[in-house]
Formats: sequence, C-alpha cells, structure tokens
Amino acid sequence: MDPAKKRVQISNNRGHINGWTSRDRVFGICVAVDGVTRSGVEGKPLAAADSEDSS
Repeated sequence: MDPAKKRVQISNNRGHINGWTSRDRVFGICVAVDGVTRSGVEGKPLAAADSEDSS
C-alpha cells in the first residue's frame, strides 16, 4: 500500500505482483478462502464509512 499516492499493489492468486492501481479501482479484497483467513489481511479492508465514496 502507498497511502501518500492513494494506490495499492495488485497481484494474482499465484503470488505474482502485477503492478500498482489507484484505490478507486479496487472492488474487493480476498480476506478468506474456504473459511481460512488469508495472511496479511489485517488492516486492509476498509469499512464502508472509511471509503472515499460517500454515496
């Protein structure tokens, strides 16, 4: 994550890093698979009240 530039690093499910994108292009974050929490997910999901879209 790069809060200063409001961007996040994106990757695929095989561990490869694909680059950077702006936060407004992120539609979801995988936090668990088959009920097992993914590592490193703490603090990444934003609550609806914290998002930049206030609608």
